[in-house]
Amino acid sequence: MRILLTCLSALIFLSACDKKGVTHDLQDPNYIAIVNDHKIPMASANAMLSAMNKGQVQHKLSSVVQGIVENELIAQHALKTLGEKDLVPTNRVAFEFDVALEDQYISIMRNQYESQMLSYIREKLPNGNIASTTIKPFSMKRSELKPLTKLKSRGKIGFTEEQIATAKQTVLLSYQFPGEQAQDITLFDIYRRQNIQGKDLLNKAEINFLKRNTYQRLGSLFVHYWLEKHSGLTDEAIAAVKRFVHNKEIKQLYMVHQGLVSILHADPSEKYKAAIKAVTQDAIQTYYNEHKEDFKRIDRVRGRHIQTKSQESAQQAYAELVAGQDFSAVAKKYSTAADKDRDPAGDTGWITRQDRDQMWLQTLLFTQEKGLFSRPFRSPQINGLNGIYWEIVTADEVEESYQAADSEGVRYEVSQIIGKKNIAKQFKAVREKLFANSHIQLNGKLLKLNQKGANNES
Repeated sequence: MRILLTCLSALIFLSACDKKGVTHDLQDPNYIAIVNDHKIPMASANAMLSAMNKGQVQHKLSSVVQGIVENELIAQHALKTLGEKDLVPTNRVAFEFDVALEDQYISIMRNQYESQMLSYIREKLPNGNIASTTIKPFSMKRSELKPLTKLKSRGKIGFTEEQIATAKQTVLLSYQFPGEQAQDITLFDIYRRQNIQGKDLLNKAEINFLKRNTYQRLGSLFVHYWLEKHSGLTDEAIAAVKRFVHNKEIKQLYMVHQGLVSILHADPSEKYKAAIKAVTQDAIQTYYNEHKEDFKRIDRVRGRHIQTKSQESAQQAYAELVAGQDFSAVAKKYSTAADKDRDPAGDTGWITRQDRDQMWLQTLLFTQEKGLFSRPFRSPQINGLNGIYWEIVTADEVEESYQAADSEGVRYEVSQIIGKKNIAKQFKAVREKLFANSHIQLNGKLLKLNQKGANNES
């Protein structure tokens, strides 16, 4: 399950935060908090708490409420200053934004009310299953699907506008929940709920994939129906959970926009690039002077090694080294390399950073602590052409230097560090301002009761 809440601080609402506009005087037992007149129902917070505690890590209600409040403040700030249009990516390789939100909402509510829903299904639905609500079951064959979904453009996975129009008219399944009118699930309903991989499978007319997704969609629609008609939840409580999910996603997108979070395979945000570019050479020099040891590098190493053709021989050599035998004596006895006859035995000579002829040995020596011997390492094998062997190394002499403060490597690394710190500092200032300028009422009694119950359980 995806992370439901993103919190950057250890703010605990039960202590020492009145200075930020937080009070604990909310008395209504139906609400755990009110944030700038927006009410947070206790039932909705409990649903989030249940979802958060589905994994191994168990959370307290106070930390969940913290996340809800923080996400509310930051998300509303993001929507006010940027707008959802500028936050939500337009390149939807992943799921559509509203689809991703709905899937999270369904997951949370199904987790919270699964037992009640199952009881309703067993007692109220014919045959005790959701499939019994279908009045026109899925019956499409692959031969019927293939002409509807065949890839029309080699350069773009997905349906054409013409295929979308047809998909909207293609009914895959019809259903009728108790007390409701009959409804259809169309091919377009399933298509628009897919990411790029799912759309590719539809283009390939994978009929089993389509059938499975159609009945999964029926299940999700039933969750909506049951929550609205039979859960006893108010419209306000249901809307609140949807808002929690929306706020969490908007906050995440805002953090991406600000450069606090990066997305795999995506270019850094413009704000992130600007923050990195704004770092001056003077700032880099200052950081370099304060952390000079971080920029120490090994220029060359002279050591000894024992190379064996079998793991068994390597382990025997290693055992003798552990027992206190001289490294060169063990090299003389076990090594199959030509340098076993050098003085000292196994002498590698100086290996420099620029050495490309002995990359594997260079890697082992450059990472080996001076004066100690390594355990046996199995050599890499490229395309099955190189013979496998085992190496034990020791570094006898190590020559080091410092990267220049004005070198490209230092400039790149330090500008990233300073730029990220500056971004985080700016975000912290925004966050503190939002808390300072907001009116947050907490139900201290409910939080304390929950805290006491959690302590008793533990």
